Amino acid sequence: MEGNVQSDSCAVLGYYGRIDILGNVISGNIGIDLYAGNIYVEETVSAPKYIILATVEKNASDGVIDGRYYKYSDSFANAYIRIPPVINSVSSDKSFIISAGGDLNVSVSGINMPEDVIVAAFNGDIKVTEASAKGDDLSKTAILMFPPAEDDIDIVCTIKASMDGGLTWAEAIDSVILRHAPVLVTNITVSSESDVTTLFTGNPLQLTAEVTPSDADYTDVTWNVIPGTGNGTITSSGLLTGTSEGTVTVEATATDDSEIKGTIEITFLTKPVMSGTINISGAAKYNEVLSVDVSGITYTPDTSDDVCTIQWKRNGTNISGATGNTYRLVQADIGCVITVTVSADGVNATGSV
Repeated sequence: MEGNVQSDSCAVLGYYGRIDILGNVISGNIGIDLYAGNIYVEETVSAPKYIILATVEKNASDGVIDGRYYKYSDSFANAYIRIPPVINSVSSDKSFIISAGGDLNVSVSGINMPEDVIVAAFNGDIKVTEASAKGDDLSKTAILMFPPAEDDIDIVCTIKASMDGGLTWAEAIDSVILRHAPVLVTNITVSSESDVTTLFTGNPLQLTAEVTPSDADYTDVTWNVIPGTGNGTITSSGLLTGTSEGTVTVEATATDDSEIKGTIEITFLTKPVMSGTINISGAAKYNEVLSVDVSGITYTPDTSDDVCTIQWKRNGTNISGATGNTYRLVQADIGCVITVTVSADGVNATGSV
């Protein structure tokens, strides 16, 4: 139905099927009375008794958001009332340098927003700049273009958005600081977790970069490994892993125009490899105890830091809970081959015998 639907008693009465109303529903008593089916209203419902679905009365506050509509349901009856246009949030970069002018990206989210939405930056009551937002009725973006700053002071602006040409405004929660000049990084101190500077290859080490001053506009850094006698890799978050024995220099570089760097030197050692022999002693009989002698295990290069693990096996399959130096044979072991494997902890050494 095109246009508004109006009645003194019941504006819309339906039993089955689908009803589409492109305008408002206005009634002096019941707005919508639907026994079964679906009704879609593209404007508003105004009535003392808002909606009745399958004989159950629904208030306006009973609706739940379903896409672009408030949905009301009961039994086989559903009413969808289009949500009035609303802006839910306005967001942008919290810090922006305009000493030479520039662009600021702004995002606007809402429901059923009209095509014409404008965003603007206000310094108090003064509008600094304005732009049209582009996108769909749920999400839009705009670029605010700022002229070069005239004074040597920072400006605090509030970013706002309007759906009615500027008569009313929705504003961002956080103000935007428009800096006249950037606050550059002056120093970077690189440190490692627990102040470790020597570790085995293959073991990860978290590095941290402390930027000074703390209120610099850009406190992120880029990480880089400079090979020396050794080599390694590092992630964007500063997690370092050695790939070959020797020394490397790790460099953290500021992402602003300061070109400030911080470094730390890390030494990688070759992880010891387990080898040698182990011996099992004891009678291979039910309820007898077998023992493993690990005194024949060696490491290259030598280490005493490895915390090895023991695993007894039945026909090559791990025996649950059998991880000690001794193992008592049970009925399930009769007729089976019992072996034991000793493995390095993987941190202080690698390999198994």
